[in-house]
Amino acid sequence: SDPAAGRLREIYMLMNGHLLDQGWQDGSALFSTHHYGYASRGWYISTFLMADELGTVGMLDPTVRALIWFMREKVDFAAMEFERTKGADLDYINTIAKSHLLTMLAMPDGAVRAALVKQFSDYFSDLLAANTPGTVGGIKVDGTAFHHGGNYPGYSFPAYISAGFLCRALHDTQFAIRPDALENFRKALTAAAVYSSPETGMALCGRHPFGESSVESLRSVFQDLEICGYPVELDLNQM
Repeated sequence: SDPAAGRLREIYMLMNGHLLDQGWQDGSALFSTHHYGYASRGWYISTFLMADELGTVGMLDPTVRALIWFMREKVDFAAMEFERTKGADLDYINTIAKSHLLTMLAMPDGAVRAALVKQFSDYFSDLLAANTPGTVGGIKVDGTAFHHGGNYPGYSFPAYISAGFLCRALHDTQFAIRPDALENFRKALTAAAVYSSPETGMALCGRHPFGESSVESLRSVFQDLEICGYPVELDLNQM
């Protein structure tokens, strides 16, 4: 075996074990879990990639339980119940949704894993398909996407990138995102291209006056939707 790979595995196991030993576990009171998704994405990804190795030393189950605990602010890991009147949380889509799916995929029981991923597909489809009411979060009937009470590209554009990845990852599988969700997502992307030229402008910047809110940042998402069979009929090079 590759000595470098073996050493990397050793370092990873020591680090993961140290996190669990220091209290980053199911039921922990460490840290404020508000927006923990921003800082924790690497742990979720690495658990998925190292699931077999973690399983051989008995660390997979406590690690998965820890990851589920720390995502609880944004989603109930197994229930995944969407209420349209409460809106769709763009923070969840941006920071936790991919981690949510990867945690399911790291689980060793194939039947449980498949059932959870199917439920995730339905839940995520509901988030994208809903035209949410009033000023709650989510996609509106005109294609704008609300967060903090208004159309907010500083949040919606990063969420679109995550959503595009998930739509593409599940495409052409039994867990594919529903057509009505993909159509509504295409509507939101079309609207984003219309109200950007290519920047969204100071009026929509919210508390991100110098942030990146250009439709150019969504090129990968347009590609994702085209692969899924829902191309956005706009030429970004002419905008």
